[in-house]
Amino acid sequence: MYLLKPLLSLLLVPQAAQLATIKGIEKLPDNKLTTVNSNGYKIYETAGYNNTSRAFNGLSSAGERQKAGTYFYNLEYNEGGIKKAKTEYLVLKY
Repeated sequence: MYLLKPLLSLLLVPQAAQLATIKGIEKLPDNKLTTVNSNGYKIYETAGYNNTSRAFNGLSSAGERQKAGTYFYNLEYNEGGIKKAKTEYLVLKY
């Protein structure tokens, strides 16, 4: 189970398939999500985050299950021709 903190106007919520979804991400297809652990090491990164085939599920980009704990993520996106970024944290619990 994932406990995820709101990302301003976007919201990460768990789905039954245990994917972290970003509400409204379909309106921001030009995006990149990067997740780092508490030591600052990048564990997950994808361009075009889409809540399905490109979604964080607790596994690193290399397919390794991550430990329960606090992680930080940065979502970079293009909205109306303006590049923006939002940074928050999430708590991963099993």
